[in-house]
Amino acid sequence: MRFLGGFLSPWLVCRERSFMLRQGLQCLAVIGATPFVLPSHAVFDWAEALVLAALLLPLSALVFVALTEVLIGAQTIVTLGLCLTSIALALAGAGIGPVGAALFIAAIEAFLTLNPIVIGICGLSLFSVLTAMVLVPLPVYARVSGIGDADILWLGGSLLYASILMLHGALLRKRDERRHLCRATPNMAEILDNLVDLAVVHDRMGCARALNRIGERLLGIDATQLQGRGFFDHVHVLDRPLFLQALANVDESAEPCRAMVRLRGVGETPPVQEPFFRWFDVSMSQMPPSAFDAESRMSGATSILAIYHDITELKQQEERLVRESAEALAAHQAKDRFLANMSHELRTPLNAIIGFAEMLSHPNLCPSDPLKQREYATIIHESGEHLLHVVNSILDMSKIHSGTFILEPQPLLIAPLIEACCDMLRPSAEAKQIHFEQILDDTQTEILADRQACKQILLNLLSNAVKFTPPSGSVSVAMMVDEQFLWINVRDTGIGIEASDISRLGEPFFQAGDNPRRQAEGTGLGLSIVQGLVDLHGGKLVIESELAKGTSMNVYLPREGCPDDAIITAIEDTDGRAGRKDQCLDTSGRRHAAAEISMLKDAKVRKIA
Repeated sequence: MRFLGGFLSPWLVCRERSFMLRQGLQCLAVIGATPFVLPSHAVFDWAEALVLAALLLPLSALVFVALTEVLIGAQTIVTLGLCLTSIALALAGAGIGPVGAALFIAAIEAFLTLNPIVIGICGLSLFSVLTAMVLVPLPVYARVSGIGDADILWLGGSLLYASILMLHGALLRKRDERRHLCRATPNMAEILDNLVDLAVVHDRMGCARALNRIGERLLGIDATQLQGRGFFDHVHVLDRPLFLQALANVDESAEPCRAMVRLRGVGETPPVQEPFFRWFDVSMSQMPPSAFDAESRMSGATSILAIYHDITELKQQEERLVRESAEALAAHQAKDRFLANMSHELRTPLNAIIGFAEMLSHPNLCPSDPLKQREYATIIHESGEHLLHVVNSILDMSKIHSGTFILEPQPLLIAPLIEACCDMLRPSAEAKQIHFEQILDDTQTEILADRQACKQILLNLLSNAVKFTPPSGSVSVAMMVDEQFLWINVRDTGIGIEASDISRLGEPFFQAGDNPRRQAEGTGLGLSIVQGLVDLHGGKLVIESELAKGTSMNVYLPREGCPDDAIITAIEDTDGRAGRKDQCLDTSGRRHAAAEISMLKDAKVRKIA
């Protein structure tokens, strides 16, 4: 059976071959039955000879279709042959069954051609045959008085044969439509490849049925990996609900839809090809089933064409504009803070200088007591020093940010410098009854650094610690020298810093807990100067703080100084962010500041009254 099916399959799926097979089998059946009929007929009359000739007429149709390959002509010959066969059978007195079967099959053969001309010729022939049978007395009328079993078999067999022909014709018709659609449908892959944007044909579930090669260039992924479910897997997780919703809207409403999604790609820098995401503006529209392929046409499946326009650069520009706008706003706010702070930091000492200078210069207001005159002169001197400190801080910050601050590295002992700075701030600490503690690991080791810059770092950190520590609090200074770097820790039990403000410390004019009613005065430049000077040395500033419990400032400076390229980087980067010099100094392995101080206390402790 499998061999027979394999042999007959090529003949049954082709209209021409199936026609030739059907007519050939009919002729073989007639020729094969002739030897069995001849013994019962001593002499053939002209009617019987006409029937035999009509039954063999399909042979001429086979020869015609083989020579001309015009199937419609052969079908016309067969249809007319069946009409002639019905007349011959009627003349031979074959009965109503064979005559009706021939006429019925002739009508079916004509209908299967689906050609109006052939159907018209067949209809005219059948009308002529029936008219001739009515008007001319034929031997078949002698048997019309009743329909026997043979007639029923003839009519039933013709009905079964006609049903098979109709079913086979319908299958061939469907196959011809599919073949015609395949020839008429353009190559979707060629159309997609001609587009300049990434084009993907999705089904309603988001799977990619076809896409062009632009995706390989944009995402760095082979197109075969994006087929099917692979494309949806490369959509950003946060964008997947929006992506599926857009597909559903297009599928339900058949209206175009737009969405913005991110697709995951692979970098172009081997061997480390880190994933990245590109932004796409997606335009989705529904495709008719016939627009994709014949299979979609026959199944009625809906396809959605999505055009992905790369907007990564636009998004980056938008993010850059937002970032620059935020920076401009921050700079504006910093300017406002600066003006608010300066209005107090400058006006108060200037008022004191002008007021007391005017009193000393006016003969009626100048006190006669020399002690009072000396007190007024002291106030004027202290106010002038305060103004000089404010102006110097502003100038130093400007130099650091403009890259004109020049370091003069030299061998330096940090321990004596720490002691000197502590001595300078000891009166302020004693005035607030602050317990001052100094913990030094090595007092003889030198580092390569700028003395004035290191002094300013220490003074700014210590003054902030004393300023923001309430009375009866404590401030400690710890130092440790390693083979690679110097570590300085300034720790206090002051008001602390909120976690949200720690990341902003180091910005010019920013003060943690900034508000008009703050108790501690200052310009907000101290930590910004510390950050800039530490960066110029190739070091790192790490801040640890807990609100209402205190703050720990950790400064890491390389012992051998900072390379020139790190200094250039510090000059170019003027944001003042802590920890951007990791390439010069790795402090990830350092212990917590409290643990370091505890270890140093066990080794050597010196308390300053």
